Amino acid sequence: MKKTELYKVRQLLDKFSSDILYVHWKSNQHFDDALTGVDDLDILVDRHQYAEVVNILNELKFKRFIIPSARAYVGIEDWLGFDEKTGTIFHLHLHSQLMIGEKHLKGIHLPLEERILENRRWDEEHGAYLSSYYDELLLLMMRVAIKVRKRNLITGHVLGGSTQTEYEWLRERCPDFYERIQSEEWLTERIIKDLLNLHTKGFTWWRCNALKWHIYKDLAPYSQGSGMHNTLTRNYRELSRVVLEIKKRYLRSKYTLTRRRVATGGVTIAFLGSDGAGKSSTIKEIYKWLYQLMDVRFFYLGSGDGQVSLLRFPVKLAMKIAIKLGVVNKSNNFSDSKLQKKENSKKGLARNVWVYTLAKERIKKLTHANRCRLRGFVILTDRYPQSEFPGLCDGKRLLGDRGLAARTEEESFRIAQLCPPDLVIKMIVPPEVAAQRKPGEIDVETSRNLTERVKEIKFSKRTKCVEIDSNQPQEKVWNDVKKIIWDNL
Repeated sequence: MKKTELYKVRQLLDKFSSDILYVHWKSNQHFDDALTGVDDLDILVDRHQYAEVVNILNELKFKRFIIPSARAYVGIEDWLGFDEKTGTIFHLHLHSQLMIGEKHLKGIHLPLEERILENRRWDEEHGAYLSSYYDELLLLMMRVAIKVRKRNLITGHVLGGSTQTEYEWLRERCPDFYERIQSEEWLTERIIKDLLNLHTKGFTWWRCNALKWHIYKDLAPYSQGSGMHNTLTRNYRELSRVVLEIKKRYLRSKYTLTRRRVATGGVTIAFLGSDGAGKSSTIKEIYKWLYQLMDVRFFYLGSGDGQVSLLRFPVKLAMKIAIKLGVVNKSNNFSDSKLQKKENSKKGLARNVWVYTLAKERIKKLTHANRCRLRGFVILTDRYPQSEFPGLCDGKRLLGDRGLAARTEEESFRIAQLCPPDLVIKMIVPPEVAAQRKPGEIDVETSRNLTERVKEIKFSKRTKCVEIDSNQPQEKVWNDVKKIIWDNL
């Protein structure tokens, strides 16, 4: 089934077509994929109109992102767009100059921007300006040759399946390539000869390597550095990417940037809501939605059934056993199991241990979360410590106490106040619905009281709080949340 093009992509192309000298310069054989958000948009613009381009992108609520240095290139910017109708995030590669090169190194600048923009063609079917078949074919052949490495000689593969299809598609639409290539004044005779060999005799490693060698030799002024410099830079960038993936996947480094970070700074988004409000399922959906294209981290900041530190794990386990044995009572407080105030000193000691370990856990998580935010990550939290309602909704528990547990708890709330969330999404659901969704876990009166408290929590002056009616179809709830988050990135 053919996917429908994204409304926001169409808005962008229509705006560019009327105001900007631009061209979608490569991979036009499957341009449909770019229109539907499956593939990237690779758009080259007239650099003299850059300010106008940025104005249009801002007007359409595109967001600029920063990628790791091992993947960044001069003259190419990463922008993400959000299609409100489908909830889809799509990727725009904005080119202000034409850079090609090997994998991990776009080290050659071809000063052909004006020519490619001048030769662009209007594609009636897609309603967009695409590069001419000849220009695209020439660039594809050069790009394939430059990407060839010694390892390809071992595998025997030069053209992948999709690239082969793209080449044949362009070749069919450019029957006069042989004649036109020979009139290229900026190319040397041996580069032209190599290109004709590829065109007439086919792509082999030896022919591609010959063309690659002559491009670097004859077009040396267009290269960012010498052959040695390019090789070292490429290997360094490739190794850096491997190290980043190892740190993230196997060493579980919270601070490793592997995708993209928000250019204007990170954002902390907290989700609040009583049991049955759909908070957990919404967080999972939002995490999956963001994770595909940007660096996002999740932190559970409550004391219920979420992530538990090694320090608090034995205490939590002991509490569960104590509840089962009837030694302590369980209170449903914003899905927050806690030890109740008792006169028995043993129970008071257990309660202090619980609060102490919880506070230490929160201090660590809040510190990590804000450090990630400072690095430009998007932070999602399930709940957030607040000082407005003691004893409720992750509020303070040990009031008027000056013991170790109370002092540690005070410190955790001091840090929470220093690093308040930027956006708070409050999942609101009628108490009766919450009780139906979580039978036996929460009653109507408790849900009503907690929901009223959640609505009143403000955190700080710079925190934006938004209420979401989660008594709607799940897809509608998720799309509403996505719109709010995108507007606040």
